[in-house]
Amino acid sequence: MMSTPHERPSELSVLMDLRLAFGPGTRLWALRSREELCYDWLQFKTSRLHADFRAFALTLYTHEKAHSAPASGLRAIRRRIASVLRSYRIGRKAQAAA
Repeated sequence: MMSTPHERPSELSVLMDLRLAFGPGTRLWALRSREELCYDWLQFKTSRLHADFRAFALTLYTHEKAHSAPASGLRAIRRRIASVLRSYRIGRKAQAAA
């Protein structure tokens, strides 16, 4: 789901698209339900002063990388995550502004 520049995406839609970016067969998909991912996001937000989806996605990816698949699968995941962040206009500027 792409948002227009004037509306802010819902957190739930971003989280579900990030989950889809990892996809079936990944550790995150197998071990974290949608609800658990939402709780992970809430904990992440409360533990950091300037929490954003870009940093959260990096945390998810780093954890997947530490426990997971061959490099080719990780490259595909990284590309899909980048695509999700771009589609919601979550960029480095948002991280710096937060």
